[in-house]
Amino acid sequence: MKMTNVPSKSNGNPPLFDKDPVRLGEQLKELHDEFKSAFVRLAGYWLANFENANRFILDIIDEADCEVQPLRLAAVYVSPKSSNALRNLHWSDVDQMTLYGQMIAKIRYSIGYFGNMWEGQVAHNDHCSAMIFAYEAYWRGGNDYFVGSVVETVLKRLPDPSEWRMPPAAALRKSPYGQERQKLAIEIANASKALSRYYFDTYLGIANSSNKDAIKPEMNAIKPEMIDFRERFAAVRQMGAANVSPRNRGD
Repeated sequence: MKMTNVPSKSNGNPPLFDKDPVRLGEQLKELHDEFKSAFVRLAGYWLANFENANRFILDIIDEADCEVQPLRLAAVYVSPKSSNALRNLHWSDVDQMTLYGQMIAKIRYSIGYFGNMWEGQVAHNDHCSAMIFAYEAYWRGGNDYFVGSVVETVLKRLPDPSEWRMPPAAALRKSPYGQERQKLAIEIANASKALSRYYFDTYLGIANSSNKDAIKPEMNAIKPEMIDFRERFAAVRQMGAANVSPRNRGD
């Protein structure tokens, strides 16, 4: 079965997440736990990247106006410390972030796999799960300042997925469905890019709505449907299960 015969589709868009940071943190955690087995296996990599994710979030906070920085620090961190003091957090200090803050950091970690793919690295099963989590979190909560800023800042740094380096063919052949899974991961990136363009046009349109001389983007832009990448991923994995013996089955 060719992957092109397994359509990406939406089975109906899920509800958007709450705008309140406390409730949003709970909803993101619920979504995260739907991919729990993958994140358990990735726990060591997540903790190793926690410090980078933390500094990334603080950079976003520091770019905001001074008057809103205390509110944003309070949403993400448990203790009201300065931005400079919080830059010294280590992997063992995850609990100094609120649940909302931890989930924002986890989204930043997950979206980092797009950068790995741009560099030509192989996307494995757990990486795909993390990217699907980030995509769904962005679709359902992208209007949130931190969710949107984290994803969009990373995406802006990356060229179009069509320009990404593909891993060596030998590396993809190590998995019974490595090439198909790599294509799926690029689809997730493309869908995230499309969402980013939608949010950008929406925000820019609102900002320019009172300026009659501004060149306004499409104010009635339609948000892309949320693609069921979980179903697509399951179909790709089923392809591998059907074409390889248990002895040779790999990730």
